[in-house]
Amino acid sequence: MAKFEIFIPAHDASSFNMTLRVTADTWMVALKLGLAKLQLPIVISDVVVDVREDHSVHVTEPTSGRVFRISEVQEAATTLPPLVAPVTGPLPPPPPIAPAAPTLNESFLKQAMSESRALPGPPPEAKKPEPKKAEAKKPEPARTETPPPPVRPRDEAQEERLATAFHRVSEIVMRAKNPADAANLFLDLALEIVPAEAAAVFYAHLHEQDLHVAAARGPSAAYALVQRVPMGLGIVGAAVDSGVTIAVSHVQNDPRYSTEVPESLGVRPESIVSAPVHKDGRSFGALHLVNSRGGTFSQDEAEVLGYLAQRLAEYLDRYFAVAA
Repeated sequence: MAKFEIFIPAHDASSFNMTLRVTADTWMVALKLGLAKLQLPIVISDVVVDVREDHSVHVTEPTSGRVFRISEVQEAATTLPPLVAPVTGPLPPPPPIAPAAPTLNESFLKQAMSESRALPGPPPEAKKPEPKKAEAKKPEPARTETPPPPVRPRDEAQEERLATAFHRVSEIVMRAKNPADAANLFLDLALEIVPAEAAAVFYAHLHEQDLHVAAARGPSAAYALVQRVPMGLGIVGAAVDSGVTIAVSHVQNDPRYSTEVPESLGVRPESIVSAPVHKDGRSFGALHLVNSRGGTFSQDEAEVLGYLAQRLAEYLDRYFAVAA
């Protein structure tokens, strides 16, 4: 197992930022262990995960704006000191033994016998303690209160995107005839609100343990529609497995990215955001965008995509409940 360093920001005005180290298999397990050690609630859902260029993982909690940072600790290899060469040839004669110096007890006895043993006189009279002068009280230092966590500024553009998504989703839910139709409608709405070079909706085959592309936009959209993705492979697989939205700014540096997965959809991936389509612990797939038109996907854009993925999951849950 690897060692991780976790930065946990203050959750209210009376708490402090904390940094601790834990040993775990993955960064997500490490974060859960860190929260458990501090007896904080362990709720890792509806968060935005960003893997930075230095391979550190930044997990953003949308409601409070707090950012947890997880970094793997690389321990320096320890080297053993060189062994002492064995001694060859005859051993040298031992040095002559000097007469032992008198021990502490012997020296003390000789000195005590040579001195006269005068009886001790009466003890000196104890001085009466003088009354203490009242000391002036030092002023107590002023108490400083821990500032509360920063409040995210109001983003009018983000509010407009959320309002658009809210109204348009209601129309989609009424218009969609089946899961395939819903995948295309939700994907077009996602690209309208969060522009990207390519996008796809992945649906999960629970019995076959893989993902397939239900809808796609991009240079290789037709090719992606006939491909299968093993569960857990690639960034989209990690989002489905973890149940959290993953936003990656430098895809080529992310160890989860795999060229064997058709998640790049025919473009050179620079940034990816993948939101899981989950409902009550059931995984239906993921809503996946590649290469933001603005350079990298912002936290607000990842939140919008997560909202659309949540509403798609609600539609699929109702559809399969009625079909059963």
